[in-house]
Amino acid sequence: MPTVPLETLPEWFGNHLWAMWTFAGLVLAGAEMLTLDLTLLMLSGGAFAGAITALILPGAFAVQAIVASAVALISLFILRPMMLERVRSAPGYRNSIEQLVGSHAIAKGPISHIAGEVLVNGDTWSARTVDSHTWIPDGAIVDVYEIDGTHLIVQAVDPDDRQLPPTA
Repeated sequence: MPTVPLETLPEWFGNHLWAMWTFAGLVLAGAEMLTLDLTLLMLSGGAFAGAITALILPGAFAVQAIVASAVALISLFILRPMMLERVRSAPGYRNSIEQLVGSHAIAKGPISHIAGEVLVNGDTWSARTVDSHTWIPDGAIVDVYEIDGTHLIVQAVDPDDRQLPPTA
């Protein structure tokens, strides 16, 4: 099998545009594995459509680009939303925020029904206790009970850590 010298590689790609489109499609599909957002996969599909067009019409780069762009845009705005909806409505699907419910956290200071902070999976979150009569001390291990906007609603794992609020 003959090899292509490095200095003639741009010329070779110019004569074999299908290879350029295929390479772009493979790079985009590979990068999609890092994002899992389906955006790069849709662009990859457009690049592969450009590769097929390049095999059919080897000298018509403008047509290849138009086909690749059209397929990518149609995929992005029609196919991708349908695919995301299907994934997100699958049984058992929980996004990264919803996965916090049920996990353990550590109190980073006292937590009341009004305010507090916890450390969950290395991230600091605003937190509140489940009920207004409970106060959780610094360093206590808590369970994430639910999510209310940007606050985690927590309760102490150890019943001894559930205390009455300090009086002023």
